Formats: sequence, C-alpha cells, structure tokens
Amino acid sequence: MALLTLAEAATTARTSSVASGWRLNGTLKRSFEWTIAGHPYTVLLEYRQDGFDITTPLGALSARIQHTAEGLYAWLNGHRYQARMIRQGGQRILFTQGQSLTATLGDPYAYARSEIHGHAQIKAPMPGRVVALLAQVGTPLEKGTPLMILEAMKMEHTLRAPADGMVRSYLFAAGEQVSDGDELLDFETA
Repeated sequence: MALLTLAEAATTARTSSVASGWRLNGTLKRSFEWTIAGHPYTVLLEYRQDGFDITTPLGALSARIQHTAEGLYAWLNGHRYQARMIRQGGQRILFTQGQSLTATLGDPYAYARSEIHGHAQIKAPMPGRVVALLAQVGTPLEKGTPLMILEAMKMEHTLRAPADGMVRSYLFAAGEQVSDGDELLDFETA
C-alpha cells in the first residue's frame, strides 16, 4: 500500500503543483482511500523536505522517491524498490519485483447517498455572520433548496439542503456571528 500510494503521489506531483508538498503554514498531508481485493484501506501521506512520512494500516514508514527512465524508484525505511504504475480511471495497477497489485482509488469528491439519512449536519464552512434564514421550520424541502445565507470574507454564501427533508430548527438567528465548524441548523432528511 505504501508503494502504491507513493506511485500515485509521484504521478499527480508531475502533473500538478504538489511536487514538493510545500505549504505556507505547514506541510501537505494527503489521505488516499484504496480498495484492494474488496477491502478498504486508508493511507496517510505527509510531505517532508527530504521525502515522505507514510502511515498505513500496517504501520508508519519513511520514504523518498526518484523518477528515472526505467520508472519510479522508492526507498521505504531504507529498502529500495522499483515500480511502474498504470492508471485506468480510478483503477491502479502497480508492477514491482515481478508482481502486480490492482487497487481502486476512492474519489474524495464522490457523493455517497447512503451517508445522508436521518439527520444531516449543516456546518459553517468558515467564520462569518448569518444574514438570512430562508427556509421555514417544518416545511418539506427538496435537495438544493436554499436554507440560509452566511456572510464571510465580504461574500455571501448560500447554504442549501443536502437532501430532501426539512429544517427542524435553526441554531443561530439572523445577525449572529458563527465560528468555523459551528452546526447551524437541525436538518432532518426525508
């Protein structure tokens, strides 16, 4: 899993600005959701100036990588591996040491319908002020219906219903200040 994650990070680093992992206020940390042989695994990757720190379900590793014409060379806790990876949509096939590993990379932006049932939490995406409450409490609503307007950073943000349902109660009134991550209303899905 660690080598698979390094190969994926190396591939995306060559096509984006995350090659060094540099951030203004710290280092880049990424989470990779893999499915291998029907089992889900999460691998955390933290960029360092001289390589990576990787946390897998089997433990933590230090790593560094190098691109060559022969493929990717990776050093995991000082042991050297050579690998190549083929990307086909969300599927990845890693070839290393005469073996192959097929895995599916989870889409972090995929909508999972099953996650929205019962109560849905609507949280403030950033500190700001509640400008308006748009939906009436107890009225049936469709997914996407505007619920409230939040002003933050001199911009108005419309928060919408994540699913069909209704607002059971608002936890803040118009004009009140909210902090990042505050739960704004009690929303019950249909």
